[in-house]
Amino acid sequence: MARKIKGGEVPAYQARNDGYNLTDIEIGWLAGIYEGEGTVYIGKGGRMELKIDMCDEDVVESIQGLFPCPQGIRTSLPKNPNWSTKYRWRLNRRHDIVSFLELILPLLHGRRSEKARLVISVISRA
Repeated sequence: MARKIKGGEVPAYQARNDGYNLTDIEIGWLAGIYEGEGTVYIGKGGRMELKIDMCDEDVVESIQGLFPCPQGIRTSLPKNPNWSTKYRWRLNRRHDIVSFLELILPLLHGRRSEKARLVISVISRA
């Protein structure tokens, strides 16, 4: 199903049949935000987390609208009154992390692409 936008329609993109019906433009936007503001890590005991932290609440809400995280958006108030409030979108279920990384992987560059491939590989072996 295509989405209507100003000037026409954008064909829909179905990622891994997981129910995320996103356009190529939306996937590109998510990849760009992740490249600039995101991180993924493997912690002690195999705990994993993929997150995007930023001060723009509307952008984080848009990410949540495109690829919902079960925990919702976390807000961190600044300790210093001169700092901005931080908003966090995060995934910690392995299936969700793989789905998100596989969705944006073709658009990632260099070290982000390598890290995404490593995390997918580690999760696939588990």
